[in-house]
Amino acid sequence: MDSDRLVELAEFCSHLFADSLTDLDVGTGPILVAVLGDPDPFADPTGEIQLAYFGPVSYDTLQRDIVPCPGTVALVLHASGWAAPLPDSCDQHLPPHQMPSRHPERCRVQITMLIAAGFESVTVLRHAGSPETQVLTGDAVGRVPDALQCCWLRGMLHAA
Repeated sequence: MDSDRLVELAEFCSHLFADSLTDLDVGTGPILVAVLGDPDPFADPTGEIQLAYFGPVSYDTLQRDIVPCPGTVALVLHASGWAAPLPDSCDQHLPPHQMPSRHPERCRVQITMLIAAGFESVTVLRHAGSPETQVLTGDAVGRVPDALQCCWLRGMLHAA
């Protein structure tokens, strides 16, 4: 699937969860969904996209335990969290008083991260109360993207 289709699929999945911000606020955890079927899910003449719902997952479960279903063409992880402006001088670890959840300009966000063949990833960021989204493509970095990549790799190895 080409990059434009991946972005389209990530945005589609983000819209599926667009109204779930309050549901995610209660601590259900990130939601994992597998996109099944044709390597290009939008190629289906019926216009249907098949999804397999894994439900709320923890980082550890995603990292070690989940094996994607046969026929998975992409994995989508959806979560909510806090976002805030970064300080001018920022290293790898912020002091507790600068953490997004404690920042005076914090806001709730929804993050939808998709990974597909070739470890291509797309992330859609949606701020609470705003219909606009920010789409990030390319390599994602961090514990959660690493765990999603491990899960994707486990599915590839299991299918081989």
